[in-house]
Amino acid sequence: MTQDNEQSKHLPKVRSAKQIDASRRNGAKSKGAVTAEGKKKAAMNALKHGLRSQQFLVVGESLEEFEEHRCAFEADFPTKTQVGKLAVEQAVILSWQMRRFPKIQAGLMSLQVNDYEDEIEVSLRRERNVRTRRGITDDAQTKLHKQIEWLAVGYFRSVGPDGAFKLLCHYEQITVKKYYMTINFIKDLQLKGEL
Repeated sequence: MTQDNEQSKHLPKVRSAKQIDASRRNGAKSKGAVTAEGKKKAAMNALKHGLRSQQFLVVGESLEEFEEHRCAFEADFPTKTQVGKLAVEQAVILSWQMRRFPKIQAGLMSLQVNDYEDEIEVSLRRERNVRTRRGITDDAQTKLHKQIEWLAVGYFRSVGPDGAFKLLCHYEQITVKKYYMTINFIKDLQLKGEL
């Protein structure tokens, strides 16, 4: 290899006029939210389920309800120290997150049931036709059977390949464990008079 070839490997390549023009056009494009409203909206872009959220509230949750929840904890655990305040704040957030689990589970079930509602309806229609031929009428038992079947299908589909329930249970276990560790820490501070 000659010395000229060796030196040319380390020199920057000359860019064409087309490349320079393309860089200018790309650089002029949006660089993100500018307004306060846009920045607030963009801050929620990565939020998916709120289980690991740094935000206290997710869409559909009430600030007023959260404040009532927080005040109840502060009444149960009045604090004087910064460590105590941080521990109580952590317990408030963890317990608020724990309230989301049943809602998410119900939502997963609903989504799964809705996805397969037509399939269930066809199955129930077939079953209803058989019962009609045999002289059996629809009653409360049939309605209950339909609800149970929907829940069973929803649960079966939810724990399927996507593992939504498995992941949800994982988050729930971690959150509950952190919550009880925090509560025990707060109680220890109370016993020592350091809360």
